Amino acid sequence: MNWRAGSGDPSRDAEDRRADRGAARRASLQRRFHRFRDTLKTRLSEHGVDGRVSEHVLGHVVPGIAGVYDHAELLPQRREALSWWDKELDRILKPKADSRRPANGRAERTPPSRPEPSRAPTLRR
Repeated sequence: MNWRAGSGDPSRDAEDRRADRGAARRASLQRRFHRFRDTLKTRLSEHGVDGRVSEHVLGHVVPGIAGVYDHAELLPQRREALSWWDKELDRILKPKADSRRPANGRAERTPPSRPEPSRAPTLRR
């Protein structure tokens, strides 16, 4: 957001600030969405999905001569790729079991640890 001198009209200045915040929010959402698409393309490639299939999944137009002559929709391959992605997202987003936390979700209270008593013999006088 660039600094600009106010118009002198408080309602207009507030309107400008709201518009700036709205534009920043939209830009942030667009970056997040693009980052998701970037991650999807990368993970599909790492999984061995053909580049043409992942391009179709993302809705990209196939460039060059291949796009002119090849009109295959690759539906079974796209379905398989998206099915794998669905399972992969479930695996990634599944909460990891925390061995320190019981099934009821409440952390157990443990008494404060005390130092071990010394095992050295004590001298009596």
